[in-house]
Amino acid sequence: MPGPRRLQPFRGRVAYPSYVDESLFGNPHTTAVLRQASMPAEGSLPSVLDAGELAHMTHRARATGAEKSTKQQDRARLHELSNSRKAKWPNTISALREKKEKGRQDKLDAEEALRKEIDAEEEALNVEKRRLAIERANKMLYDGTDRVKSLHSKLQYADVMMERERQIELKKVLKHRELATEERFYQKQQEAIRRMDAEEDMRDEEEEEKRVLVAKVREEQIAQQRELHDARLAEIKREGLIMMQKAAADVQQEERQHVEALEHEQRIRAEFVEANQMLKSRRAEEQAVIEAEEDRMFAYATTKARAPSAAAPVPHRPDPAQWKWETLKSF
Repeated sequence: MPGPRRLQPFRGRVAYPSYVDESLFGNPHTTAVLRQASMPAEGSLPSVLDAGELAHMTHRARATGAEKSTKQQDRARLHELSNSRKAKWPNTISALREKKEKGRQDKLDAEEALRKEIDAEEEALNVEKRRLAIERANKMLYDGTDRVKSLHSKLQYADVMMERERQIELKKVLKHRELATEERFYQKQQEAIRRMDAEEDMRDEEEEEKRVLVAKVREEQIAQQRELHDARLAEIKREGLIMMQKAAADVQQEERQHVEALEHEQRIRAEFVEANQMLKSRRAEEQAVIEAEEDRMFAYATTKARAPSAAAPVPHRPDPAQWKWETLKSF
């Protein structure tokens, strides 16, 4: 008995010879046909399916043909995610277009709302005008009746009489107030005159006292100024005497300094003459020493020249001036 038939993996089940329709594709492989014919019926042998195959068969049985594959679903999901992210970008062309459209729509909505408000205000104004016109017309009709006209005339007469009485009373009150004001003004004027007279008398007394005090102070100041003037004159005289004495002392001091300067000048001149004489004598001594040294050197040179060697030249006496200059240069 042959073993259970193994199910082939699902690949359309077209390329396998056991599933090929003979009438459609002609004569298939003979061995495969014989094997298929020798196999028992489908319902006689049990079939074992795993969970994956069962789920796959269930999915294909319920499929309508418009389902998307996993790859297509992933692409759609990623596309939706990209669109959701792109919708939040404010600088894309679509975002700018939507923003511009939204701004234009907001502007139109604001204008429409403003027009509605203006229309409502105009409607309310027209209603109010209509109400006022109706009230004015009703009042004119009401005032046009004879009873109302008579009532208005009587009320006006009563008001006129009442106003006349109030004017008479007000005139009396104003007259009384004017008399009272004049009386108060007269009393204040008399009181001010008395106060001014008293202040003027007091002022005259104060001025008299001030004049006496000023005269006394002025006499004292004159006496003080006279004393200060006399003291200043005496001080000036003392200062003149002191200055004269100081000038005489300065003259004597200048004469004494002049004499001392002359004596010092004579002493310096004498010292200078003495120093000049000493310098001349020292120069003469130095000249004598130099001449003696020249004579000694010349004598030594002459002595040395008297015993010369056969090859040495005979020395000659040099010029005294040149010899002196060379000798000074050597020192």
